[in-house]
Amino acid sequence: MRIIVIGGGAAGMSAAARAKRTNPSADVVVYEEGRFLTFGLCGIPYFISDEVKTIDHLVALSDEQIKKKGIEFHRYHRVIEIKPHRKQVVVRDTKERETRIEHFDRLVVASGAETVKISNIQGENIFYLRTLEDAQNLKDFIKHNSPRNAVVVGGGYIGMEMADAFNTIGMNVTLIEKLPRILPQFDRDMAENARKKLEEAGITVRTGETVQGIDGKILYTDRGRIDFDLALVSIGVKPRTELVQSARIETGSTGGIKVDSRMKTNQFSIYAAGDCIQVKHIVSGRDVYIPLGTTANKTGKVAGDNAAGGELVFSGISGTGIFRTRWFDMAVTGLTETQADLLGIKVKSVTISSLNKAHYMPESDKIVVKVVFKENGELVGAQLMGRGVERVNIFATAIKGKMNLMDMAGIDLAYSPPFAPVWDPVLIAVNQALKEVK
Repeated sequence: MRIIVIGGGAAGMSAAARAKRTNPSADVVVYEEGRFLTFGLCGIPYFISDEVKTIDHLVALSDEQIKKKGIEFHRYHRVIEIKPHRKQVVVRDTKERETRIEHFDRLVVASGAETVKISNIQGENIFYLRTLEDAQNLKDFIKHNSPRNAVVVGGGYIGMEMADAFNTIGMNVTLIEKLPRILPQFDRDMAENARKKLEEAGITVRTGETVQGIDGKILYTDRGRIDFDLALVSIGVKPRTELVQSARIETGSTGGIKVDSRMKTNQFSIYAAGDCIQVKHIVSGRDVYIPLGTTANKTGKVAGDNAAGGELVFSGISGTGIFRTRWFDMAVTGLTETQADLLGIKVKSVTISSLNKAHYMPESDKIVVKVVFKENGELVGAQLMGRGVERVNIFATAIKGKMNLMDMAGIDLAYSPPFAPVWDPVLIAVNQALKEVK
C-alpha cells in the first residue's frame, strides 16, 4: 500500500506517523511545499519575543527521527493536482522546477490554512504569519531595523499574543480591531476586562476601526492615521481548498473540506485533516471551522490510521482555546452566551472572582471564571481570565463526558496551597451556577 500525505505540518506528519504505525508495510510519503516539517506555529509569538531562541526549536522532529519512523519525505514539493479516479497526484519540485505524476492507494490532504489578507496592505514592513519562514522574516526585520512602533491588525488569539510579544521586546503597540470589541471568541464582559488590562499595560486598543491603506510608514483607517515602523496583520485564516475543489472533493458551509468521523472525504480513498477541514462541535452539533493545533494533531492521527486500514473515530471538538500574555491569561471552551444566543439556545451564566492559590501564598493571583449553562444544569461552556486558566480543561472534560453542574460539584479536585485554595475557583463557580438551576 502506498499512502501519500499532502502537507508536512502538524496534521500531515501526525497522519504519516500513525499510518506507518498502523500498517508498517505501507509506503508512506509526505510532500511539503516549504522548508520545515513537523513545525509548531503556535510557538511563533515566543520566538519573536526571544523566549524561544531559534526557529529550529519550533520543529518537533529531526530528519533522522522522521526517517527512523519509516516515513519518506520531500521538501519544496507542491502537489498541484489530484486525480481521484486515477489515484494520482501531480507533484511539482519547486527547486528543480520539475513535475511528475505519483500513484497512491490512499491520500491524506493536510494542506492547512492560509492567512486572510488585506489587498491594499502590502510592503516590506507589513507581515502576515502562517509559516516558520514568515516568522523568521519578521524576526530578521526586527533585528536589522529596530522598529519602535508596531501596529497589530486583528484582536483575536494571534493579535493578543503578538501584541504581547512586541511589547515584551520594547515596542510601542497599537492594536486595531474592525469589530466593536476584541476577542470575539469570548463574551463581551470578558473581552472588555481584557481590553482594560491591555490599556493599563500601555497597549493602545482601537476597536470598530477599519484599515483602509498604507503609505510608507503611515497606516490609514476610517478614523485617521497611525505612524508605524512595523505592522502585523492577523485578521484570521481560511482553509486551503483550491486543490481539492478541482478534484471535486466537497467542501462544507464553513469553507473547510467535508469529512466524516473517520476523516474520509466524498472521494474514495481520500482523507483530509487539520486546518483545511471543518469539524463537528459537540455542544452545538454544527459543523464549525476552528483551526487549532490540538485539532490538527488529532484529526491527522485519525486520518492516518484509517488511510492505513484502521478504525479510529474523531468525535468532534468543544472549541477549547487558551492564550497567555504577561498581564493576564484567558481560556474558553464550549459555547459563549453570545454564541448560544445566536444559535437559539437558551442559557444562563454566572461569573465569579477568586484566587488561584491559597491567599497566603506570595504568588497568589486573581482568576475570573464564567460558566454558561442551561436552566436544567447542563453545562454549555466556560471562560476564564487571570492566572491558572488551564483549569479550562476541567470544563472541557466535563463537556466531553456530558457531566452536568451537579456532577461537576462532586469532583474531587486536588488541593495544596501552592496550587489552589481549598475551594477551587471551578467549584466555586459551579456551586454558584447551581443556585440558578431549576
